[in-house]
Amino acid sequence: MMSAARHSLTTVLLLLAILAAAPPSRAVITLDEPGRRVAPQVGPAAHCGWQYEGEWGAFLGTAIAPHFFLTAKHVGGSIGQVFRFQGRSYTTVEVIRSPDSDLAVWRVEETLPTFARLFTGNDEIGRPIVVYGRGTARGTPITVEGKPRGWRWGDADHAISWGRNVVVGAIADPPSQPHPAGSEIAFTPLSNPRLIFTFDARDGAENTCQISTGDSGGGIFTPVGDAWQLVGVVWGLVGGFTLSKTDSAGFNAALFDCRGFYLATSIAASPEQSTPIAGDAPIPGEWYATRVSGKQDFLRQALATSARPPLTHALRPRLRWFALFTGLLFSSAAGVATVAHLRGRRRT
Repeated sequence: MMSAARHSLTTVLLLLAILAAAPPSRAVITLDEPGRRVAPQVGPAAHCGWQYEGEWGAFLGTAIAPHFFLTAKHVGGSIGQVFRFQGRSYTTVEVIRSPDSDLAVWRVEETLPTFARLFTGNDEIGRPIVVYGRGTARGTPITVEGKPRGWRWGDADHAISWGRNVVVGAIADPPSQPHPAGSEIAFTPLSNPRLIFTFDARDGAENTCQISTGDSGGGIFTPVGDAWQLVGVVWGLVGGFTLSKTDSAGFNAALFDCRGFYLATSIAASPEQSTPIAGDAPIPGEWYATRVSGKQDFLRQALATSARPPLTHALRPRLRWFALFTGLLFSSAAGVATVAHLRGRRRT
């Protein structure tokens, strides 16, 4: 559970793929040098989720069954679009979107060679995680009165990067449960079960990370026994900071200490949020993920569609035989020509 000091930050949630004012940055930013990890981990940590991530447009998705991958609903996509996984292309034929969370399950025609197991427990708080996203190097440093506070986001190159963190909060049912420890954080109306993380320099953990715009949809994994299971999907973060109460533009950054900043007036949820962030101890930036265990029923129902054959396979033979039957029924010259044409096509 997070302390009251950590939760004194008053913020709004920014969805990572649709914030119009945000720069086109995509990154998992780390505290330690060089500020980003783009190579897969090696040794005992080599198989902690990287192998389950695939490219979905400019974002990521996670393979979760032989014909399905999971990503953030708000990143969009269209049927027929390709999911790039382990060097191959997989064509999407169906999408099942959660009606009350930011999850979307996409179905592919071909068979995925491997997939992640889903975390189903309710003990996420305190668990270590590895998160994946696409993108940038860490940007220029930010200071307040000469003291380091974090970094701006850098330029995008869409490379897959990763970082580590620890789950510090979890909400199962946002409409009926308050944020842990009396937080004043104001979220979008979306009913989204979520996990909470901070960019806390005091933790001292190697590769402690923060996310940025474009990381949406990336998988978050936690160790369970000798395997890593999918515990969350990247959703949103705290952003829109300024150094002036009247500044309406704001900027986005990976901040390990938000003290001394204001929330930009253009996105403040209330006038009370246009006050300086203050506290006796450092207040790290926060970021969020959709909680996989909170949508188990939706995921089970979505994956149950695997009992049906892919749409393309189901319709093609029926359409061919319908056309053939029509040609034979009317026995006209046009009908015979249609049958001959269809038969010729079936030999190709």
